[in-house]
Amino acid sequence: MHMRNRQLGITLMELLIVVTIVGILVAMAVPSYRAYMVRTNRTDAKVELQNQVNRLERCFTRTNNYFNALCTQDAGGAAIYPLAVKDTYSITMANIGGGNYRLDAVPQGPQAADDTLCATFGVDNLGNLTVTGTGSGTAQESCWSR
Repeated sequence: MHMRNRQLGITLMELLIVVTIVGILVAMAVPSYRAYMVRTNRTDAKVELQNQVNRLERCFTRTNNYFNALCTQDAGGAAIYPLAVKDTYSITMANIGGGNYRLDAVPQGPQAADDTLCATFGVDNLGNLTVTGTGSGTAQESCWSR
């Protein structure tokens, strides 16, 4: 009886094909993941802006002033603003005066470089929403809704 030598394992060509396929999948997945992270960070900033608006309105109800120390300082007496949101946004407060305020969520680090369409989100005491970025018209309006 004649026995044949059989090769076990994979060939170099098979390995190169698998590596190429994995490379193509990674090339498609990484930009999609980055876009997902940009949108997620955006959402986190908008949620924190709304939390801060709610906090300021509760404080105004108690003190009849947005700029009372209870509104702008933490329990230890340190200023709340600027407030970091996961190292991707910084929430700042502009004291416009006359019982008005404006909160802005400004992108930081990689978020600033990656999210030029919907850069800085703003909200004021009247509930006016703004966005500064490269988008215009409906593109900026969709920044608040996404």
